[in-house]
Amino acid sequence: MKYLHDHNIYQKQFEGFLFKEIILPDNIEIIEDQAFKDCLLLTSISIPGSVTTISKNIFEGCTQLTISKNMTKIPNNLFNGCS
Repeated sequence: MKYLHDHNIYQKQFEGFLFKEIILPDNIEIIEDQAFKDCLLLTSISIPGSVTTISKNIFEGCTQLTISKNMTKIPNNLFNGCS
């Protein structure tokens, strides 16, 4: 899935979607609470450097997602409910 339409990913916008991979473009600045909650098949997401705010629990319940070694700061509860 390639997302192109706005500067924000809104609260629960993609909750429960069956994406395996998400590539966010350089115009995304804010990812709101639980944006990708329960995307059970999600294994990969590319977050560009343009993102200035990542809210809490955005990957809650995303049990297949792994984390990049390049991640330097993670907000509280970002992966709440993940195994």
